[in-house]
Amino acid sequence: EIPEDSVIWSEDPFITIHDYKSPKCNNCARKLKSPEHPESPPIFHCQNNHSCAEVFCCYQCYNIAMSKYHVSLCGKSLSSILSILDRHKSNSSDPLPFFILKLFSIAKTSNIHPLDIPQIQDLAQYRPPKKSENSFLPEYYFELYFETLRILDISLYDVKFDFWVYVTLTCKVQVNLFGNDDMACLFHYTSLINHSCMPNVFPDVYSSRDGDPVLVDYEFRENNMDLVAVRDIRRGEEIVLRYCDPMLEKWERAMHLIP
Repeated sequence: EIPEDSVIWSEDPFITIHDYKSPKCNNCARKLKSPEHPESPPIFHCQNNHSCAEVFCCYQCYNIAMSKYHVSLCGKSLSSILSILDRHKSNSSDPLPFFILKLFSIAKTSNIHPLDIPQIQDLAQYRPPKKSENSFLPEYYFELYFETLRILDISLYDVKFDFWVYVTLTCKVQVNLFGNDDMACLFHYTSLINHSCMPNVFPDVYSSRDGDPVLVDYEFRENNMDLVAVRDIRRGEEIVLRYCDPMLEKWERAMHLIP
């Protein structure tokens, strides 16, 4: 049995994305030292390419990024993707294109199909209504897809990176994100936990060392996801958390949970 208030799960994010509006670690999205955040870690620059604009909080994060995705993105400018998003003001902070960029980069670095990335295979995906008259993705996602291939030097004719793969990854990522437009994370195991309007665990609310919340709702202790038991959990009981505000009316919760 698990007693109330016990931390039952702690997980590092598989991928983090931030808004590029202030210095943050490209691997864990931790705030870096600046006039606004003088107590944060100093900037650790890319050691592979001194002209690379990506920065990190420490050698460990840099090394993790290099082993996963940074080799293919090192020295590359992401301004073209930001420019596309800026032309569509309502979606200027959309994190999805950057998640797919990193996933494509991971697949290229590992020489595997993007959908065969172990941390992605088991994730549920959004399935748009069959009778929907409108595309669930904005038209400019075609432009984002082509720009992603260009940045990563991937051939348009490489079937592993076909547009349907881009769409499928988008469907998987968008329903498994934790965070907001400023900073979002993708967790492997936490994303597999089912929903309940009466959850028995809840993400621990924590602020980063500089006092600013890392996330609005799901927050981190040193950028980890901590799940805390909100009551005593019996042996054999399923671990469940909530995907939406349980205080909403039933129909409002259904709108959040059902496409």
